[in-house]
Amino acid sequence: MMKKAEMLLEKWGPYALALLCAAVILLSALWTRREEAQLPGDAAVLSDESQRMADVTTSPAPPELIRPVGGEVITGFSEKPVLFPASGVWMIHPALDFAAAAGDKILAMGDGTVSAIQEGGAALTLENGLTCLYRGLSEVFVQEGQRVRAGECLGLAGGNVPLEGDGRVCVAVLSDGEKTDFEKWLDAGEK
Repeated sequence: MMKKAEMLLEKWGPYALALLCAAVILLSALWTRREEAQLPGDAAVLSDESQRMADVTTSPAPPELIRPVGGEVITGFSEKPVLFPASGVWMIHPALDFAAAAGDKILAMGDGTVSAIQEGGAALTLENGLTCLYRGLSEVFVQEGQRVRAGECLGLAGGNVPLEGDGRVCVAVLSDGEKTDFEKWLDAGEK
């Protein structure tokens, strides 16, 4: 019995392996196309009349956000894994990291209410419906429930951002509960 199995494997093994590889490649290609073909979020196909209305309806102005700190963006928004040298970990980065020295003031990016305080960070719900999550603060000067204005100091940089390291403040912005790339909204009113 063992001899027969070895003969079958020797004769048909390469073909079975090639067939398995082709099936994996085909399924991978089909899966990728399926994901690309899906409409994002709650998008729907519009009827001709709805499309004509959508063509003349102006979209709302993008939110205007001020920079939380003067440093440049050192790690951008990414929905694909990127390597974080400080930890050697690959992960998605649905936020922006700004260069920040210990003691730099961290500013509210818009008018809103402090919705949460946690070790090394704060969450701020803005009046335009966005939620800003700040990490990497060594000190937090605001309290939960406090109203703040755009540009008001929330705290000081200098805390460690887990897996990412020091010398940065990590800010994520949620729009309709989804983390979004907000870099295009920074200082929009000044351009």
